[in-house]
Amino acid sequence: MLVAEYVQKYKFSIIIPVYNTEKYLEKCLDSIINQSYQNMEIIVVNDGSTDNSKDILFTYQNKYPKLINVYEKINGGLSDARNYGVSKASGDYLLFVDSDDYLESDLLLNISKNIKDDVDVIRFNFKRVMNQEEIISTSNTFTLVDGKKAFDLLIKSNDFVVAWAYAYKKEYWLEKKFQFTKGIYHEDFAITPLVIRSAPKVSSIAYVGYNYVIRENSIMTTNNHDKILKKAFDVIKIFDNLTNYYQEDKVFQSYVANATIDKAKTLSGSDLKKYIKELKKRQIYKYLLDDTLGRKIKKIFIKLNLSFYLKFFK
Repeated sequence: MLVAEYVQKYKFSIIIPVYNTEKYLEKCLDSIINQSYQNMEIIVVNDGSTDNSKDILFTYQNKYPKLINVYEKINGGLSDARNYGVSKASGDYLLFVDSDDYLESDLLLNISKNIKDDVDVIRFNFKRVMNQEEIISTSNTFTLVDGKKAFDLLIKSNDFVVAWAYAYKKEYWLEKKFQFTKGIYHEDFAITPLVIRSAPKVSSIAYVGYNYVIRENSIMTTNNHDKILKKAFDVIKIFDNLTNYYQEDKVFQSYVANATIDKAKTLSGSDLKKYIKELKKRQIYKYLLDDTLGRKIKKIFIKLNLSFYLKFFK
């Protein structure tokens, strides 16, 4: 089929929060503007940038007034900017794109081809890009399974659960009243597992459509001690919230617990001791799967001596 046959059926709202990414912004915007599938709106939320990002954004908006809408707001963080972008969206499906990343030209086309039976969430593959090196991250492909089955399949393939690797039906997003949590790091971990697990219909496609740029001094690669510590203890807050959901789903609960335990590996010294104390207080081992011999041993190990486990497997 020709691209034109898809154009009128589904509209995509692409939400881009921007904060001081002038070096990457043009490449990001160009990759979206030049999509082979053009039924979309680009919602850019300038979250109080202090560099040249604002000028770049308004230059693009003036050049593509029917395609790009730029909104200005006081800095409130990534979560706040994404939530604001959703409130302005008019499309059928939402995509979140970080302003230092970029898309492959046929991503929207490939998503549109795979929208069947009003699917709620569609996962696509991505590349990690760092210093010109590209590493493709792939996941199981599947069509129209429920959220529980989708979550199981994604976790079995060691999927990197992030908000920007999915397209979401806006109606589903609004019906469930999903919101990114303000004021925390790892906001994707706080919501994306829940969005997937709650969905009636999920699909995953093989197309590698998103380029995740890993850059120095970003939130994810910071060496700032205070930020590293806050990131770790924010994960515990997320654990406390997520484990209130789907308590009967051992895979979901175990995923959340494992991610929380793994975060300890970013800490050392007294910070690590405080983190371990919080994990022990929550008896985190109880949330882990024990359906195989290896998992049984791991669970016992963590129950008896979490400190040694973390030191041994760091």
